[in-house]
Amino acid sequence: IMRDSAVGSYAVVALLLAIGLRWSALAAAADHDAAQACAAIVAIAVSSRSVLPLLAAVLPAARADGLGQGLALPGRVRVVVAIASGLVAPGLLLSGWAALAVVTGVVVAGAAIGWLARRQIGGQTGDVMGAAQQAAEVAAWTGVLVAVAW
Repeated sequence: IMRDSAVGSYAVVALLLAIGLRWSALAAAADHDAAQACAAIVAIAVSSRSVLPLLAAVLPAARADGLGQGLALPGRVRVVVAIASGLVAPGLLLSGWAALAVVTGVVVAGAAIGWLARRQIGGQTGDVMGAAQQAAEVAAWTGVLVAVAW
């Protein structure tokens, strides 16, 4: 996407859907419990970003040039700390079902983007990392929305 200056119609639709879903989930969580909604913002921010060091460690760079190639491989300690923070933040900040929904959403979305990137382009790029974080965040908010409705 970053190398191509034209934004496709599917990208615009995806952007609008992602923003709409975040807005709806946050509004529903705030209607249910405003303090829990504030906690969800922090927990989801931490958790959705925790998938990035793991993807950087397991996926090779897809191109010899670009931002993904310049991404330093995180050491095992950094990967473990990232995974732990992604699991602990929701557990500390959210109630049981909401925390489980956030973690499940992040894991599923991160794994799906990693699998798709490996299959389609052979590894990670800067765009793949950004897509993984965004997909994880949207999946986590979807989980919160389901947990609140449940």
